[in-house]
Amino acid sequence: MAEWLTAEEVSELTGQALRTIQWKAQGGKYITRLEKNTLGGGAGGMTVKIALASLNSDAQVEYMRRRGLIRDLAPATEPDGWDQAPAWKRAIAAKRLDIIREADRYLSQGGKKTEALKEFAAMWNATNDDGERVSDKTIYRWKKLYREFGRCGLLPDWGKREGRQSIDPRAREYFKKLYLQQSQPSVRSCRQELVEVCDEQGWPIPTLSALERFVASLPKPALVLAREGPEAFRNKCLPYIERDPDSIAGNQVWVSDHHEFDVMVKGPNGRPMRPWLTAWVCMRSWKLVGWHVGLSPNTDTIMASFASAALDRNIGLPREIYTDNGRDYCSHEIAGTGHRSKAKETQEDKDRRVRTLVETLDITPHFAIPKNARAKIAERVFGVVAEYWSKRWPTYTGRNTSEKPEQLKEVLAKPEQIPDFKEFKEKFDAWVRLVYNKMESTGKGRKGECPDETFERTRGPIRLASPEALRLCLMRHTQMVKVGRHGVTLFGQNYYNTELMVHQGKQVYLRYRDEDMAEVLVFDLNDRWLCNAQLKTALHATKADKEAMRQAKTEEKKAKRITQEYLQISQEVAAMPNPLDRVLAKKAASEPAKQPKVVEMARLNQNFRESAAAIAASQAVGQNTAWISDIISHTKPTQPAEERRISAGDVLRILNKPK
Repeated sequence: MAEWLTAEEVSELTGQALRTIQWKAQGGKYITRLEKNTLGGGAGGMTVKIALASLNSDAQVEYMRRRGLIRDLAPATEPDGWDQAPAWKRAIAAKRLDIIREADRYLSQGGKKTEALKEFAAMWNATNDDGERVSDKTIYRWKKLYREFGRCGLLPDWGKREGRQSIDPRAREYFKKLYLQQSQPSVRSCRQELVEVCDEQGWPIPTLSALERFVASLPKPALVLAREGPEAFRNKCLPYIERDPDSIAGNQVWVSDHHEFDVMVKGPNGRPMRPWLTAWVCMRSWKLVGWHVGLSPNTDTIMASFASAALDRNIGLPREIYTDNGRDYCSHEIAGTGHRSKAKETQEDKDRRVRTLVETLDITPHFAIPKNARAKIAERVFGVVAEYWSKRWPTYTGRNTSEKPEQLKEVLAKPEQIPDFKEFKEKFDAWVRLVYNKMESTGKGRKGECPDETFERTRGPIRLASPEALRLCLMRHTQMVKVGRHGVTLFGQNYYNTELMVHQGKQVYLRYRDEDMAEVLVFDLNDRWLCNAQLKTALHATKADKEAMRQAKTEEKKAKRITQEYLQISQEVAAMPNPLDRVLAKKAASEPAKQPKVVEMARLNQNFRESAAAIAASQAVGQNTAWISDIISHTKPTQPAEERRISAGDVLRILNKPK
């Protein structure tokens, strides 16, 4: 049976003004009807009544609460535990409360409550496809729990064992030792071994499901660290440092690394192989500024990829580089020892070695922590290469065995479907310029720009060096070698130039090109070029060619002549007057002799006076003391000045005077 209320009752239930309720009733906001007013009054003795079902849910529940049909929806005192309950439990309790309210609203329309509640349950199950089904008994139970315990009474009772373990503590600790290993054994295999130990020790045997629940309760970081190792723990669980891209300019820092393509190509010998990429990426814009596709990564590919960017007048040189700690990047040609240096390099050590590429070009090197892929953005760039480039080829291999396509074996069985290495390399060069460097990004600091646009917008002044100097810097070089009688030695081969004759025994270093090993460039330790030395081949022991013999004799005579010329110059230099004597004579002639006006005699100690007396005695007996007389005769007595002074001759006379 439907309930009908007066405007005054509705106003009291909703808290709105009476006039507002009347306006809403006249405007059709509520279901209304006219009833005869037994108390008189109104229009013709009729009163407007409003249906309870047309009010909002809060007003209907308030009406039923006042009639004593249900308890307060928000009990003044609720049992503790609602805020401590898991979110999933609170969500279920809130849904159950909504069902109770809907059921009460349906029951307020009248009729037999038992039948009406069954109808409501059937209607709810038919109109809600969330998988949960309710019955009239379930709703009665929920309403009882709500009256007794409030919202907390609607929390699901299943899951109350959360946080409690039914496993014996001794068995639990033994299971942890079995399970938390980097061999990553399964729960089932660990339980099999645990069962044997429990039988021996008399421990209760836990079920498989109990052990699985225990594993699920363990913290993920602890599982990753114990079963996958420190590196996986660092990559998956530890927070990482975020760099502010706006703190650096475009082309300021280059990041470099190697990447093995996930594509099989036809190598030089015709066999399938995976090529390698060595790339230099601008840290600010993620632009690929230089790259090299080769058969294997090494120092040569690093130099070649760096040269492709450094020799481009639109790119120039970076101010800093960021590389890993590999031996190829830490070589004496690129950036030195990096983190591989066991001791701090002193200034003396720096002076005794040849300068590296970054030192010559005034570039500051930075080295990433070993085995830390997150430190370099090149790894993320390689992810883009793998997704948008490698997967487009029919010989895509996948990043690991689990991603390996099943059709790969069939494709490799047909040589005509394997791309040629040269074709692969040329297309990759075009893809980088036309596709990758033009790909828009919404990453931090990119503003929806492509790498080329960000590079141009944020870059600073271009750092350039002359092409000749750059090509010289990008050549391979050795450390210090000593010049011998056969010139210099590189890779077991002698290189000679007659001009090296005068540098025998000195330390030099060599620059060379792998593609042309017939000649090397010789420099002193101050980076001054000395000469170019040619590969020296040994003559046949008995069948030497006459022309080769003649050439060898010519070089020998030239070396002898250069040595003689050097010796002649040295002799002429030695015969020249000593420059120091000439300077001293000139200064002495121009310097006037000055006699001091006041002469202060030195105070003589007792020993010195005794020594002077001994000298005078030896002179008296005829000993050779002419040198003393010469000294005394050349000593001019000084004129008395303000006070009487005694001369050296007076001293000797006094000492020689008989007592």
